[in-house]
Amino acid sequence: MPRIIADMSDPSSQQQAPAPTRLDLKKDEKLTVVWPDGRTCVYPISMLRSLCPCAHCRELREEHKKRPLGLNVLPGDHSQGPIVVSGAHLVGNYALKIEWSDGHDTGIYSWEYLREICPQTPIGSTGSRT
Repeated sequence: MPRIIADMSDPSSQQQAPAPTRLDLKKDEKLTVVWPDGRTCVYPISMLRSLCPCAHCRELREEHKKRPLGLNVLPGDHSQGPIVVSGAHLVGNYALKIEWSDGHDTGIYSWEYLREICPQTPIGSTGSRT
């Protein structure tokens, strides 16, 4: 699968939430984000899809919390096999919009949100968790 890599070190890309210095998206596997403070976050694609920040997906997660034994089904077409990223692009200087192979494309992942959902850094890795 192709990768999307963006060098975010341009100082004009700085905004309220600190912008990453590097994005590396392997569309069928993971998004790696390097932050200005040296922290590296690696987000599995399945995690990013399940934590889509769009209003509809947030509402579905809230409903699932109310009925934890119910089946949590994400919107979209799941008949094409595993969900992968079909496209991604920067939104201004504050976020990344991800388009999914299931047709879902309304999630805008702000830098602040990505920082908030950063998975725990594995022991022995060079990234530091703040």
